[in-house]
Amino acid sequence: MKQIHRTSSRSAEPVDPPEPVDPPAPAAAAGQRLDSILDDISDVLETDALTFVQSYAQQGGQ
Repeated sequence: MKQIHRTSSRSAEPVDPPEPVDPPAPAAAAGQRLDSILDDISDVLETDALTFVQSYAQQGGQ
């Protein structure tokens, strides 16, 4: 099997990694809004699922 060796045309000097950046405040607020929306969706799904199961159980028991 033939091996291919690649050479880099970039310099061999080490590059410092970028400093970590704190997320902007609006992104944090957006995350909180998203969590709130997901909680609302979860509540609706639980309620609808419970209603569906109860109506199915009543129909099946008749």
